[in-house]
Amino acid sequence: AALDGSATAQVRGLPALGGNFGLSKMRAKISGGEAEVAASVLKGGLLADGRVRLAGKWPYNLSSTFRDFDPTRIVDLGEQVESRATGSLFSQGALLEPTKVLADFRIDAWSIRVAGEQLNAMRTVNVQWANETLVVPEAAFAGPDIRLLVAGKIPLRSPMRLRVFGDGSLNALALMSNRVKRGRGSTKFSLDIGGLLERPTFDGELSIENGA
Repeated sequence: AALDGSATAQVRGLPALGGNFGLSKMRAKISGGEAEVAASVLKGGLLADGRVRLAGKWPYNLSSTFRDFDPTRIVDLGEQVESRATGSLFSQGALLEPTKVLADFRIDAWSIRVAGEQLNAMRTVNVQWANETLVVPEAAFAGPDIRLLVAGKIPLRSPMRLRVFGDGSLNALALMSNRVKRGRGSTKFSLDIGGLLERPTFDGELSIENGA
């Protein structure tokens, strides 16, 4: 016989991806072996609703919106990095078969603050998750004296393949190295990021014009 009923719960300190979502409110209504679920996380900063079929490998589909969401709550980007993102997410797959989960992120507004310098996304960023790999086709950011273009792939279990291109004033180097305090001139650079998330590797090229 299929399960029927409803439930509401509050979870404090919900862990996910090595981070913590704080206080989460969730509710579910089960009818005919299918659950309608809804969740509110981080004081409504992330809202989600979807359906889960309680049979087989638990196929599901989920829609979510997030507002001023801080990715550093679940992914450690370093002590000097702050981030806020607003957008939406659609995901589908099977809860008991996570390797086949698919997700599409649309980030309409995204700001990143590194060592006191703020970069804002120049346009909507689309990111895909498939085959346990996060794919960033292109993400463009701009700050007062720097522009960045990021593209590549971040697999869950194998080395990253990310490339960063940038140009701006020589002061922009302070975002990447605490050995540079200030300067005059312009710079262009490219950076290849590889290795695993917990042990990244860096290799790149840098050119300086009219520097001092």
